Amino acid sequence: MVGTTGNEYKVWYNYGNKGRGQRVYRCITHRECGKLFRVAFAEDGVGEVTTLEETGEHAEILSGETKTGINLRLKRESDDLLVGGAGGQKCRKLLSKRQSRVPIPSEKQLNNRKAYLKKKQSGGWKIGDNAKLLEWVAGKRCETTDSFFGVGLSFDPVADATSFASHTHSFQHDLIVLKAFEYTTEEESGTKVSSYGIIATSRACFRNVVYAVRGQGDDGVLGDTDGTYELHFGGWTLIDFENMLVYKEMFSTVKHFASKFFGITLQLAFGSLDHTSYIANAFKAEWPDILLLDCYAHFVRKARAKTKLLQNDKFFDTDVWPDIKYLHEARSKEQFIALGETFLQYWITKREGVYSKWLQDYYLTGCWANWYGTCAIPGITPSQNALESHHRVIKKSCVAGLRGSTATVLNESLPSVLFHQSTVPVRLTQAHFCEGPLLSEIITKSKLLLGSSENYYSLCITKRKVLKSILFNASKYVVDGRNVHGNKVTRDRVHRFLNSVRGDLQPTPTVHEVELLFLGKSPIPTNEIIGIRQKYRCDCLGFWKNGWQCAHVVAAMVLQKDVKMDGLIARLPVRKVSGGQKKNRGALCQDRSSQNFFSVNNLVTLFLRFPARPLHWNVLQEIEGADGHAETRAGVVMTWAERDGVFVWTIKLSDGQSLVLKCEDLAEAVNRAYVLGLDVTTSIKL
Repeated sequence: MVGTTGNEYKVWYNYGNKGRGQRVYRCITHRECGKLFRVAFAEDGVGEVTTLEETGEHAEILSGETKTGINLRLKRESDDLLVGGAGGQKCRKLLSKRQSRVPIPSEKQLNNRKAYLKKKQSGGWKIGDNAKLLEWVAGKRCETTDSFFGVGLSFDPVADATSFASHTHSFQHDLIVLKAFEYTTEEESGTKVSSYGIIATSRACFRNVVYAVRGQGDDGVLGDTDGTYELHFGGWTLIDFENMLVYKEMFSTVKHFASKFFGITLQLAFGSLDHTSYIANAFKAEWPDILLLDCYAHFVRKARAKTKLLQNDKFFDTDVWPDIKYLHEARSKEQFIALGETFLQYWITKREGVYSKWLQDYYLTGCWANWYGTCAIPGITPSQNALESHHRVIKKSCVAGLRGSTATVLNESLPSVLFHQSTVPVRLTQAHFCEGPLLSEIITKSKLLLGSSENYYSLCITKRKVLKSILFNASKYVVDGRNVHGNKVTRDRVHRFLNSVRGDLQPTPTVHEVELLFLGKSPIPTNEIIGIRQKYRCDCLGFWKNGWQCAHVVAAMVLQKDVKMDGLIARLPVRKVSGGQKKNRGALCQDRSSQNFFSVNNLVTLFLRFPARPLHWNVLQEIEGADGHAETRAGVVMTWAERDGVFVWTIKLSDGQSLVLKCEDLAEAVNRAYVLGLDVTTSIKL
């Protein structure tokens, strides 16, 4: 037996009645040691009480006896590492970092322990043929409605959420297998190799098909997929994802069981991927009319990696990268193609034909050209970042190691991923956008756009004088006293922009004129009247990313008198302070009011950059009272305005009085409230 200090004890003699197992233990770590302890039993009137009694002191000279086996304090942790795929050397290294006060077992001991765990693990450690895989699958198959919903039950669209929540956690989130399959591939040498795979999920996770169709059915359902894998000790993979057959099998299985379990015909309108031909082929094989979206972030990484094709190393930063961003902001397919041809021709004149050809062949052809922001519908962007982020979370929190045996993947990794998924709140409707508060930054930009009529142009149908759309200036070219790039929206600019959306760039522009002429305006069609999303639709990248709000839509709503700017400002939520962990203050920090978020200097910078940020914040303002003495009264920031190029804010005091403050005066009022203990970002009643 090993004590908490690492000393080892052995049984010295037994005492008490026969069969009670009462023993005295003696320390063997030290020579002729007098340290003893025993487990004593006593009755307290309620039940038996167990007490650990010790006596004597440890000797100073070590006995030199070596302990046998792995320290009990490390056994569970070492077993987890070994089962997760770590070898004896790696396991010993990890234990040395985590447990500095406990004797670390040798590499040979850990390898022997791993061999024992392999032999002991139920179901077998190695799955190397289809028979072994089917043996594991046998108890997890879920191919009938009785096994998926329960005996005699079926899917009820109205009551399913309530009835399903009443089941046990294991029934909802345990791993189930929809299908086990085998396929044959041929290697370069001509040898045919058999591979095996499973389509696994959980009852809760598979219901996402229902929630996605329910929320996205009108706009078109999005399918997002990517490949990842776990390596076996011998180097082969559980399922070779680099194969069209595997993805086609997965798509057809999901489609089949969605129809069987839920009565849904799963029809994907959009498919997101990262420039992978076998995934694209599988999508097209199952859904021929699907629109495939190529990941923009993946393309950017590839574009940077191919800079070795350039003759001039600096050409990427000065020309290629700005042009790629312009292409991503293209407002239509026709404009994207026309701009792409313009940029490639310019690159060729700069002797960068090799790079131009690579881009043309790989990212401006067919479905691989769908990486510009408006290629799908608002709320869907060509990006795999969300899925990659999810993979990163899985690999950090659900998987013990990136290399593990097949049995470890099946028995440990996959159930851990599904258990992690069980902690995510259920969303019964998964649309391409979700509700949320209107951002103060959007209100600020909208107010700036409406500050001058030179920032927008109303386009009407000539004969009927019916408003067709409103074209707004881009933020970079807003006409404002503080903007040196200001450029007003004229009729000529509007018509040239509209021609470019149809693919006509004539007269041919230079690459430096593209942003001003073709990306500097955002039209808002107003031909639909069912809700904001149907009535107003902007082609700016911001609207297409979040699916329902941008500064141009808000400005158009104000111009159409659907809302009032004062009403929007009044309903803005209070902007809270970041909840991040505070930094430790240095030894020389003395003035509390000048070293934090609410310091005057920091607030001045913040208010000049984001004038809507302090709306509805609480302040303390000093005013002169009736008796001539200074009084401090609470107030709330109500609105802001720009007068002669200077921002001013209106605050309402507790006595009903209104004051107009400049930036530094407002910063001092907010700082005063913070220093005196008033919660700046919590609403108060005046």
